[in-house]
Amino acid sequence: MKALDEPPSTFKSKGAGSHFLNLCCSVLSYQFHFLQFFYFPKTMKSIILLVVAASTGLAALQSGDNDELAKSISRGRALYQTNCISCHMPEGEGMEAVYPPLAGSDFVQEDSTDKVIRVVKFGVQGEIVVNGQVYNGMMPELGLDSVQVADVINFIKNSWGNESEIKYTTPAMVVKVTK
Repeated sequence: MKALDEPPSTFKSKGAGSHFLNLCCSVLSYQFHFLQFFYFPKTMKSIILLVVAASTGLAALQSGDNDELAKSISRGRALYQTNCISCHMPEGEGMEAVYPPLAGSDFVQEDSTDKVIRVVKFGVQGEIVVNGQVYNGMMPELGLDSVQVADVINFIKNSWGNESEIKYTTPAMVVKVTK
């Protein structure tokens, strides 16, 4: 039985991040030697290797998303400090009975991302319920573009212990939301 000395050409990658992915595939090819000590049909070994390689590639792609999210959060923090901090406070705690909290907010964490986008993009006037408390005020439209709206939301959804199903809001998601 012949062992693989390098990853099959179908596993080789070109372009951004290819060095990392090719290195992972090289490691996988050496791990392929280990599989030869067990009785697996040749196709099973190939499937196992493909699954591991695919998951490695997926992790590399997710890492890229995490980099973009980190950049967006950083930009969002600066925008929050310029546009939001005077009402929602430095730690997102808001002002009781006046401005709703963003930290630990059910509105931010549980409601649809479209609803949060709509508030940041267009402002809000009238009643809004956050954590069971009714707030009846006005938040003006901030005049942010779609990238800035996404950045502020990404900062809010990933700060102060907030846990949201959708961690990464994209500018494309913002563009789709209308009044």
